[in-house]
Amino acid sequence: MPASKQTLQEHADDAAQQYVSSEELVNAISAAEGRQQAETADRLTIGEAIRQIGLDLSPEQLYAEVRAQRLKEAAITGRSQNLRSRKRVRMAVIASVLAALMFVTIVLTAALRASHRQAMMYAVHATTGYGAEFDSLMNTFRSNTFDDGKVEFVKMMSKNRAFKTDQVRLILSEMTFDKGREQAGVVLYPHVTDKDNFYQVFETFTFDEGRKNLMKRLGLN
Repeated sequence: MPASKQTLQEHADDAAQQYVSSEELVNAISAAEGRQQAETADRLTIGEAIRQIGLDLSPEQLYAEVRAQRLKEAAITGRSQNLRSRKRVRMAVIASVLAALMFVTIVLTAALRASHRQAMMYAVHATTGYGAEFDSLMNTFRSNTFDDGKVEFVKMMSKNRAFKTDQVRLILSEMTFDKGREQAGVVLYPHVTDKDNFYQVFETFTFDEGRKNLMKRLGLN
C-alpha cells in the first residue's frame, strides 16, 4: 500500500475510535448534510446518512437527537423574539407618555402665560391713565382679529407718536402669538421714551425664543 493511502487509512481508523457527545454528533451531521445539500442539491434521510457515515446508532436515536436540537434552537429563537417584542412595546409606551407630557406642558404653559398677560393688561389699563386718545387707539387696535392686522395698525399708530414701556407692554399683550409681539416690538421700540424699562416688555412673550428674537433684532443681546 502506498504511503499516502496508508496514512489516510490510519487517520480514518483513528477518527473512528474517537468519542463525541450527542450534541457534537448532531451538529456534525447537520453540517455534513448542509455541505452535501450544497453539492448535490439533494436531502438525505437519516437512514441513508447512517449508512453512508457508518454510525452505530439507530434511525430513531439519531432522529430524536435532531428533534431535540431543533426544539432547543426554536426555544432560543422564540425567547429572543419575545424579548425584542416586549422591548419595542415598552419603548413605544414610553415615547407616547413623553409626547403626552410634553403636549400638556406646552398647553399649560401657554394658558398660564395668556392668563398672566390678561391680568397684566387689565392692571395696566386701569392704572396708567393715558387718556382718551390712547384708549381710542387701543379699541381700534383690538378690533383687528388677527395679529397681522394688529401689526399693520401698530405701524400706523406709531407714526409721530411716543410711547411708554407700559403702553408697549399693553399693546404686545394683546397679540395672540409671539411672532406678532416680535414684529410689533420692532416697530414700537424706536418710539419708546423710557428704553431703560423696555425689559418689562419681554414678560408678554410665551416662549424664550420670541424674547431672544426680539432682543437680537433690537441689538439688546
